[in-house]
Amino acid sequence: METIKVFSNGGKLFYSEGNFDKWCVYYESGEKPMFPPTDKYYFKYLLRSSRMYSTIYDDLFSVFNQTTDRVEEEVLQNIVILSQKYGAYAIQFEILFTVIYCAMISEEKKEHTRLGKRIKMLGIHQLLKENFSVDEAADFSRNKSWKVLAAECNKYGF
Repeated sequence: METIKVFSNGGKLFYSEGNFDKWCVYYESGEKPMFPPTDKYYFKYLLRSSRMYSTIYDDLFSVFNQTTDRVEEEVLQNIVILSQKYGAYAIQFEILFTVIYCAMISEEKKEHTRLGKRIKMLGIHQLLKENFSVDEAADFSRNKSWKVLAAECNKYGF
């Protein structure tokens, strides 16, 4: 188990063994036992929050552009800074953005990946810009070839 970050609320984010590889992102806190946040889990929060905050997509696109195949302290610090604009909800956004950042890294680490982090950004784009439902955005890539998905990503500039 590789701890990525301990948050000010005591919550902890880490990588551990998942169904596919050792790069499954897990979160735990005193309030919640260890669990892997799924796309549907955080897409629900993103969609709800986007009604109050118009900068979420741009902030996540900034994180996307900084993402490589490893956790970088500078990006984690940038997420803290980005999250401050959300005021009383800053810690929730710091956790959310860090979970998504780490999920993008996991996609970059997948063996034989052709899409990497772009697949996460595609779901976020569809959810926040194309008015897909949470389920549609989370399930869009299922049973589609990487070429079809790459064309979608290219269409949106990532």
